[in-house]
Amino acid sequence: MGRSMIVVLAAALVSATALAKERPPAADRAPAENKLACDGGDLAACQELGRAYAEGDGVNADARLAATYYGRACDGGQAEACAEQAAVMRRSGDRALAADAALPQLRACLLGRGASCRALGRGTRELSAREIAGRARRACAGGDAAACAILGHLTRHGIGVSRDHRQAAEKFRRACDLGLPWGCLALARAYQEGRGVRADATRAQGLLRQACALDRTFCGRPKR
Repeated sequence: MGRSMIVVLAAALVSATALAKERPPAADRAPAENKLACDGGDLAACQELGRAYAEGDGVNADARLAATYYGRACDGGQAEACAEQAAVMRRSGDRALAADAALPQLRACLLGRGASCRALGRGTRELSAREIAGRARRACAGGDAAACAILGHLTRHGIGVSRDHRQAAEKFRRACDLGLPWGCLALARAYQEGRGVRADATRAQGLLRQACALDRTFCGRPKR
């Protein structure tokens, strides 16, 4: 092998090594590359992939996949990813996703994202799940519909309080009675699944109609 060829190969090897060390940021990668990176534990790649599925950027828009990938980043402690997961779940048109949108918002607040805490009416400082549950309980007792629904989610998942599906359903019922559409959606889901209440498809359908009557944006959105 000639000297000039050795020099060319050496230069190519150095360039390849430099590129490997200077991997482009997640926003500059193709979705397929971000998927591999996300599967390998790159939280920024998971968050960017969530954005891509939320916006249909380089992939077919898919709210569930967007929520899944944002959720991976959220699980890794990325507060902004938690907030984005909550937003895409609320906008999804999927009743099951929309009913759980408060959870990632709560997690964003717990991770110190002030805007998420303010959105939940819980102040700006970092709060424990137990503190949020306590504040939600007091606010719900005072007639705060959103607080009742949040407390229902916490109780259903055992976050900051003991898990109790019956009590969770009661909190969703109060939120719905106070005029909160996604409280009605969460209670409808409880009736569909028979969690905390006896399964009743007719009652679930009535609650979905009630949510529609409260807010037209909740009408005619098929469950995927």
